[in-house]
Amino acid sequence: MTLAPIELYNGTLFTIFVLISILLGLRIASRYFEKKDRVFLLVGFSWIFIVCPWYPSTIAFFNALITGASPGLSAEIYFILGNIFIPVALFLWLIALTDLLFPKKQILIITLGIIYALAFYILFFYLLSIDPSLIGELRGDIDVSYNLFIAIFLAFTILIVLITGILFARPSLDSEDPKIRLKGKLLIIAFISYTIGTFIDALVTKNFITITIMRVLEISSAIEFYGGFMLPKWMEKLFLK
Repeated sequence: MTLAPIELYNGTLFTIFVLISILLGLRIASRYFEKKDRVFLLVGFSWIFIVCPWYPSTIAFFNALITGASPGLSAEIYFILGNIFIPVALFLWLIALTDLLFPKKQILIITLGIIYALAFYILFFYLLSIDPSLIGELRGDIDVSYNLFIAIFLAFTILIVLITGILFARPSLDSEDPKIRLKGKLLIIAFISYTIGTFIDALVTKNFITITIMRVLEISSAIEFYGGFMLPKWMEKLFLK
């Protein structure tokens, strides 16, 4: 089996996105050992897990590329890998958010997050055990089309991350320190880029143009998120002249 040119192009770009996200997420998390601040650990791994919908696509891409398997993964494995870590990402993110902004409401917010995650897991595995097609269906060799349940869950989760992400970054914009303000701006742009890229990915027919737009937005969101927490020297020099 030979992947179509558009599948090769799409697979290459989302593989780049996944690898960059994992590397930058680990880099953020590693800051914990220097600062002894668990927020770095939490947000680093939350970013690694929030991109898990692209993990099975990447694995399927390489499996199809190397072995010729068609499709690259079974539907069950694809659905599990693509969704199992999303509630974990949200849970870690909410802990980081409440650590910094809402410590007095942390127990309540985390409890609601756990209930949300458990409800998803119960319904997800129930539907998967009955009939995987209730979750979605594979599209080609490396892509997927999710049904209403997963689509609503993903959309709602992304909106939660977007709104809370802006709340997280908003206080930084009022800082007198230009570096702190820049970090806040980068985080807000990261959440917006990720949201737009993800919705384009889910809703728009894929061609070379739309794939380029969505992957550029997604890759840039990972770099912006990294800059919002780490602000490397090259980024500081680029934006603070």
